[in-house]
Amino acid sequence: MKKLLVYSLLLISLVFLPSNVFAKSYDLKDINVTVDDSTWYVFTRDNLENNAELAELGITPEYLKNVMTTNDIYLDACLFDTNEPANTVELFVVIKKVDDVSNLHTYSDSEIEELGEALKKKVNAKDYNIYTVDKYKYVHVNYYDPTTTYNIDEYYTVINGNGYTIMAQKTNQFSSLELTNVKNVVDTAKFKYNASYEKPPVSSKGGINIWQRTLIGAITGGVIGGLSVLFNKKKKKDKNAVNVNSTPSPTSTVTYQNNTEGIQNTTEETPNDNKEEMASGFQNNTKEETVPGFQNDTEYDPVPETKNQ
Repeated sequence: MKKLLVYSLLLISLVFLPSNVFAKSYDLKDINVTVDDSTWYVFTRDNLENNAELAELGITPEYLKNVMTTNDIYLDACLFDTNEPANTVELFVVIKKVDDVSNLHTYSDSEIEELGEALKKKVNAKDYNIYTVDKYKYVHVNYYDPTTTYNIDEYYTVINGNGYTIMAQKTNQFSSLELTNVKNVVDTAKFKYNASYEKPPVSSKGGINIWQRTLIGAITGGVIGGLSVLFNKKKKKDKNAVNVNSTPSPTSTVTYQNNTEGIQNTTEETPNDNKEEMASGFQNNTKEETVPGFQNDTEYDPVPETKNQ
């Protein structure tokens, strides 16, 4: 397992090394983004198989691949806070096909403002702003999603007929530094721009404004079943299993009630003997893994906030 770097050494690296020294670029679908993988766990559709960091988290490639495919996710990155899971930040790059609009930046500012108003209304955000990087324009919204109970910071644009959403979600409020880190990822985005795409007019089609249809490519809520939820559920199960085994009784009933996909609800009778009964989906000395989404792991160390290289 990765261990937390000595605090003083980390401070030295932050002071004397350039901010992008640990940055790594990831090629996705017509977009390249850069993320600091010294602290973030970063997964794409192309790096799941035989990935040591995914195995370290105890999550199977099949599970995360399914989450990505279902939610049009091309990059899923997580910055874990092992002391307070509600402070964990998860970052996504989502790409979805969009009809009628090819390249958002080819429209006028007033037309893009219309999209901003439409997205603001759809996610019930207090406000929006248009954020520009080079020639590309994003609609930026910050809002709370009551369905998933996540605070969300989201940037949305359309390039080459695809809607690109770069967003982060967190249970607690974002700090100003976290918001800056999300913006920094947006700043690194490089697109394989195809200028041959035509610019359709902003007119109603079938009684629906073009921007309403454009929102089909935007993410309008938090992502359920991502790394942060699954990993925190795993930690909870590990902790429960340890607590059960450390409290002997003639016969005890252990119930794990978790509704996250990839985690199996388990109710088991545990007699008072030397048998180690772990949470469903994790390996003890005699039991095979039965739950998709988790790998067997005989020993678990909390994931630190900073990763060793």
